[in-house]
Amino acid sequence: AVYDAPGPDGVALNTIVDAPAVAGVLQAPLFRATPGLWDRAAPLRIRLETGVLSSAEQAAVLAGANAAAIGTGQDDVWEIVQFPEATLVAPDTWELGLMLRGQQGTDALMPDVWPDGSVFNLLDSAVGQVELASSARGLVRYWRV
Repeated sequence: AVYDAPGPDGVALNTIVDAPAVAGVLQAPLFRATPGLWDRAAPLRIRLETGVLSSAEQAAVLAGANAAAIGTGQDDVWEIVQFPEATLVAPDTWELGLMLRGQQGTDALMPDVWPDGSVFNLLDSAVGQVELASSARGLVRYWRV
C-alpha cells in the first residue's frame, strides 16, 4: 500500500502495488556505448534481489520488450536499456549478452560508466505510476509504503 500527503500528517491511500518489481544491482561496471545500436561488449552481470529475467526475440525488443532502467539510485538520472538475451549464470545472477543503450531519449543521460552496485529495475507491468495531480508536481510530498 502506498500512502501520501502534502505534509507529515494526514496521509491517505494513493495506490496498491500488486507485485514486486524485478530489481537488482550491477555486478560490474557498464561503460558508455553508442546509443540505439546493439552493444556487443562483454555481458553485463546483474544480481537480482527480486524476480527473474527472460530473453526475448530481437523484433520484440525493437517493439519495446525487455526495457530496464539503470541508475545510481541517488538522483533522478536513469538510462533505459533493452536486451534480448538474459542468461542465468549463478543463483539470482544474470548476464545480459546484448543490449540497446540510451533508449527512450536517455542517450543524453548515459554517463561514461555506471559503476558496479548501480541499480537495475526491469520496466514491466509491476512498475506502475502513483496518482499525482498535475498541481502537486514539483511540490514536496510525504510518502509511506
